Amino acid sequence: MTWVYAALFAAFVALASTFIALAGRLAQAGISRPVFFLVLVPVGLGSAAFLERALRARSAEAKGKFNSVLGQLQFRLGGSVAVFALVVGGGVAVMSSQPSSGPLQLVVRVRAEPPDEVPRGNVTLNAGVFSSRREIPPDGEIVFASLPDIRGKPIELVAQAPGYAAVDGQPRSFPESGVIVLSLRKVAPVTLMTGTVLTRDRQPVAGALVDFERGLVRARTDDLGYFRAELPRAPGTNILVMVLVDKRIGHQGYYTTPNELTLVFKP
Repeated sequence: MTWVYAALFAAFVALASTFIALAGRLAQAGISRPVFFLVLVPVGLGSAAFLERALRARSAEAKGKFNSVLGQLQFRLGGSVAVFALVVGGGVAVMSSQPSSGPLQLVVRVRAEPPDEVPRGNVTLNAGVFSSRREIPPDGEIVFASLPDIRGKPIELVAQAPGYAAVDGQPRSFPESGVIVLSLRKVAPVTLMTGTVLTRDRQPVAGALVDFERGLVRARTDDLGYFRAELPRAPGTNILVMVLVDKRIGHQGYYTTPNELTLVFKP
């Protein structure tokens, strides 16, 4: 049975060594020191126990090597205590070298694409039921400090900056570095223009072509004379609107976006 206990002893020592080697990553993952030793100590005890069994079996096979029962006991216990001390001592040494974990924080660096001045607005951090919003400072670096333990949970960063949209708005995991670069790109402004085309006697004009800025955007009226168009123009822009039926212009004028218009068609 000596080789069985020796194999189990080797397996437990390998497990303890792996656990100690991963101490740094376990600490970064949020494993506290009490939990770390709650696992390591039983592994160390198991290593010591199987070593003691292996030495007991070996001493039984090597009769006469020890002159007394006390000598055999000292030999077995001495080796077991040494192994347990090495396992736990190694864990203490490695965990002591890890920096003490202070309050969790996340740094979000807002960058514009193409490089431009830092957008004005805010960024909201969502992680499960937790949510926090911060204004974007002039240097673009936002610090979410004193966070609950959101490591291992999907987090979402929602940017609200006029004229910008996030390049990647997908949920992500908490980074080991504690830093996320949030890239924003400029987007063309879009405003909505709606309205109705009527005749002089207030009857709807169906199928009329409503032209914005000489072909920039066009829309057709429905049976009730209603039209809807999205224009790549900023709010407050004056645009030319024309109404055509059978290629004949029956109305034209300048209007400010966004707007809901009532256009009278005069053939």
